[in-house]
Amino acid sequence: MSSLSDDKSSWRFGALGLLGAAALAVGPTALFAETYAQQHKSQRIVLVELYTSQGCSSCLPADQLQAELADRPDVLALTFPVDYWDYLGWHDTLARPANTHRQMEYSKRSRSGRVFTPQMLIDGAISVVGGERETVLDKINDREMVASLVPLSIEVKDDSVSVEVPSAPGALNGSETGKATLWLFPFDKMHVVHIGAGENAGHFGRYSHVVEDVAAMGQWSGNGAKFEHTLEESDRHHFGYAAVLQEDQAGPVLGVAWAGDVDQMQDEPMVSAPGAMGAPLTVSMPR
Repeated sequence: MSSLSDDKSSWRFGALGLLGAAALAVGPTALFAETYAQQHKSQRIVLVELYTSQGCSSCLPADQLQAELADRPDVLALTFPVDYWDYLGWHDTLARPANTHRQMEYSKRSRSGRVFTPQMLIDGAISVVGGERETVLDKINDREMVASLVPLSIEVKDDSVSVEVPSAPGALNGSETGKATLWLFPFDKMHVVHIGAGENAGHFGRYSHVVEDVAAMGQWSGNGAKFEHTLEESDRHHFGYAAVLQEDQAGPVLGVAWAGDVDQMQDEPMVSAPGAMGAPLTVSMPR
């Protein structure tokens, strides 16, 4: 395992560009037969993506920290389990190839040619080792000082999701393509997994806000637009739905909104305790 380890505490993308996130979206009921509609708040919402694996010996403290972040009203924490450590003896039960692909796209944009776990990406632009608690919290605080740019509006009803994006052509000044991608991420509240083999054998992993699908709703060129997405059967009745507007495909975040059941979110708050963490596992990927 040590041959894959890399003492790489953090890396960031070449240009922070224009970053922003919009208002928090909350859902008024616990039944998706009803409409979940966004309610705008003035508070800055920071997107935190965690790339983790049940087969990663360094990931459990990061998973705990993500559970704490999931309870914060100023953070949208999303967990993306990846599959490239499955060969080490345990197949991650939550991993999806689309999650690995998304992390690799970040790596290509940064020109690092590497991905690692546990990795946290903050607002699509700042990368830190997920278990380094104080660094993560400091970077989130830094991002809260950046003004929101594109206020998204999201609504989930029955088998469809609609997202409205206002006109904001100046938000794309840092884009290489002059376009942004609007992503949709259905996610669940929590999964508890008993890990039966590998370096974490015998441990229970707690995974908060696990992304169940990665769907591109369309591209945005700066003009006002409304995007519609029909949910597949497997994507219905999830705990929450996050809309993320992102420069190009894997660039800085321009806007964030989510719709879901906040009442459930506030149940059973968890506080992570600092824990021992080994070096992050790093693997070189083809560019």
